Amino acid sequence: MKKCCRTSVLLGVLLATLLSSQVWAGGLYVNEFGTPSMGVAGAGANAVAEDASTAFHNPAGMTHLDDPELMVAGGMLKASVKFDPDDDTPIDGGNGGNAGGIAPLAGAFYVHPLGDRWRLGANLISISGSVLEYDDDWTGRYLNTEVTLLTVTFNPTIAYRVTDRLSIGGGPQVMYGSLEMKLKAPPPQW
Repeated sequence: MKKCCRTSVLLGVLLATLLSSQVWAGGLYVNEFGTPSMGVAGAGANAVAEDASTAFHNPAGMTHLDDPELMVAGGMLKASVKFDPDDDTPIDGGNGGNAGGIAPLAGAFYVHPLGDRWRLGANLISISGSVLEYDDDWTGRYLNTEVTLLTVTFNPTIAYRVTDRLSIGGGPQVMYGSLEMKLKAPPPQW
């Protein structure tokens, strides 16, 4: 590698390091929302085109389905959520117990052929959600005591078979979410 290329690479790495900042984020996505891919922990879900759930996982794969197909699936998720306070925990209290709760999993998928090359798909699913309820005396009671998150996503899709080995597909996701949080007000500081 030439000296000018090494210098450019080192300068780029140095600039990226100096100009970057730490990012904090959180999220919840439930991959297991009632499709057959649950049986394999989602492995290969984006490559398989065997049933109507491909309208969500891999819209281009809808072109491999020759007949109209409807799939409805559901289930329940029971979470186990525990908090482990330590000596650095700033507020006295307990560990909150097992805050996990039961939440529904649901999915409905439909694929409809429009001739040899076109397919329409529609998905109505819940891909994220949570139910948490901590004990009243837990150390994080001023942050939350109960959380209920429910989402419903509608995802219309379309696919076109360009050749026997190439298909394209996609569609927008329209999501509705409802979040309810309860917490205790901190005591006044006198």
